[in-house]
Amino acid sequence: GARTVVNHAHKKDDDLNLWVTAIKQRRGVNKAAVAMAHRLARLMWILLQKNE
Repeated sequence: GARTVVNHAHKKDDDLNLWVTAIKQRRGVNKAAVAMAHRLARLMWILLQKNE
């Protein structure tokens, strides 16, 4: 899922996609995919803890 977000991030201009596009340009595609997966995992963890 994270790799798909990274590959399509340049098409959108919201905060999340701008963040991942900047990482992709600075660090490369693979590190951006790992960073995106980590961010999504943290978001899911928070949602599970709050039962939302």
